[in-house]
Amino acid sequence: MHPETLVALVNDLGIPTTVGRTSAIREHVLEMPEHVVADALRYH
Repeated sequence: MHPETLVALVNDLGIPTTVGRTSAIREHVLEMPEHVVADALRYH
């Protein structure tokens, strides 16, 4: 299954994919150690 197909199916169910993806990324970043996030974002 292609990502575009999955997004269309999930959107048809009324689930906003952008909000879910953003929330998932935010939760992962909040759980990661600060120095790992800073290195990944090249923030020193």
